[in-house]
Amino acid sequence: IVTLTTAATPTGSNAQTFCAGATVGQLAANGSGIKWYSSITGTSPIADATVLVNGASYYATQTVNGCESLSRFMVSVTVLTVTPPAASATQTFCLTGTVGALEATGTALKWYSTSTGGTPLTELTPLTSNTNYFVSQTSNGCESARTGVMAIVTNVDAPSGESSQSFSANATLADLEATGTSLRWYGSVADAIAGSNELTPTTPLTTELRS
Repeated sequence: IVTLTTAATPTGSNAQTFCAGATVGQLAANGSGIKWYSSITGTSPIADATVLVNGASYYATQTVNGCESLSRFMVSVTVLTVTPPAASATQTFCLTGTVGALEATGTALKWYSTSTGGTPLTELTPLTSNTNYFVSQTSNGCESARTGVMAIVTNVDAPSGESSQSFSANATLADLEATGTSLRWYGSVADAIAGSNELTPTTPLTTELRS
């Protein structure tokens, strides 16, 4: 008595979409002992680590009780490729800067300290001068390759001058003397650090004002 056992064809979605870099191991089919092939008549299964090709078709069999299905389930693959974001290759910051100050054009940007792998940096991560940072964008659930940006943090020397200066009544900021370029005067250290509440040259001098 001879019993012929035939395994049924696997089932699933005939059109499957993936992000760039997806592999055969990510293809989905319902069945047992699934094997994937590059053609409907191919004899050698494809390794799970094989990278999927956009527009290609892949064929699955299932194996039940040691018997492989004769017919194959076909999947047509779409691989989405997201263009890396645009960004200036070199970006310069004064005194301090954080990752949140880096600029790039794209959607759902993520900044990294490496060109591949790693964990996204938070916006509050301090920038290190002369260091490369890498940004990706995400669209339709797919993350792009990364664009490199060199961050340069510039430290400018404080202006020089006499720390104690005397003036007659009615003197203004314009009478103060300091050596430097594009000088700006503030009424407090906090304002100077924040770069806010800049004083005008006509501001009257008082004994409380400090540069």
